[in-house]
Amino acid sequence: MRRQRPVLGRRPLIMLLLALLVALFFGGMWLLSTLNLRYAEGALAELRERQIVDTFHANLDRIDAHHRRMEQNSRGLARAGVLLAEMEVEPDRSHPRPWSRPWQSFRRRGRPCG
Repeated sequence: MRRQRPVLGRRPLIMLLLALLVALFFGGMWLLSTLNLRYAEGALAELRERQIVDTFHANLDRIDAHHRRMEQNSRGLARAGVLLAEMEVEPDRSHPRPWSRPWQSFRRRGRPCG
């Protein structure tokens, strides 16, 4: 009785097994890199979104602070205007006010300038 010879010899069988392992390795690397890329894209998108939100809120806070300063300045100007208006209503005859009507102090040929 003769021994039956296998269809493939040892060397081609080892080469086939090696080729399958290499294919499995490349397939696994492709899968891992794809998953890593998706994760990295998601993480970067989340980071960008957080940066945009932080920048928006920082700028909004700056705008609010600027508006508060303008409001305070407006109140101060309104107070100064009220004080000047009250000074106009109750004139003090003892002290001249050159700022009330400056053109009256300079006259040309009997007429006010202006």
